[in-house]
Amino acid sequence: MALTKAQKKIAAAEDMPSGVTEMEVIVQRMKEFKVFNRDPDASQEIMPLKDRLPLNRFAVTVNVSNHWTATVPTGTPIAHLFIPQFWANRNVGNVMTIGDVIVARPDDLAWWCELLVVGTSPLSNEATVRMLRCVEFEDVHKPDDISPNDPYYTEHRGLTDKWIVVRRLDGHVMAKGLATRQAAMQHIKDMVPLNLSGGLVR
Repeated sequence: MALTKAQKKIAAAEDMPSGVTEMEVIVQRMKEFKVFNRDPDASQEIMPLKDRLPLNRFAVTVNVSNHWTATVPTGTPIAHLFIPQFWANRNVGNVMTIGDVIVARPDDLAWWCELLVVGTSPLSNEATVRMLRCVEFEDVHKPDDISPNDPYYTEHRGLTDKWIVVRRLDGHVMAKGLATRQAAMQHIKDMVPLNLSGGLVR
């Protein structure tokens, strides 16, 4: 059977041998992108197109689902995200709806995950999520270059506490929530001489 012009274009563009059908090309591409979990049969996996997508099934994302960002404490295992009870604290799970997307990351940005909400429970406030993608990063923390003899040093504690000032003598956090390292360094310069009694120095 002769190929249509459209089929010839697809076959040529995909470098497929002549004689294949458009459906076979589509199936091959889907295989390569791992759309199927098993070797597909075009007659079973892809039904012939019967209708176009109805307009009421197409909308601006903000009108049909929510996008959330969850900043979890440093050291939180990625596996905890997939425990429904993880999202139940203080009605967090109750505000989400099926189809919502969550970006989850720890304070230290050791990893970044995008999740799809596939189930919610209004009674327990739990939520069931599935992973869309997840990336783990190498440690990007750079050691402080302040002299070990200085009484205070700065450290980045992540997205929540941000830059902090620490008293070297006992590890006491003197200030936190500073937006930049420069701000933390300025805080050290502005402080009175080393306070050994504890507590925040202005």
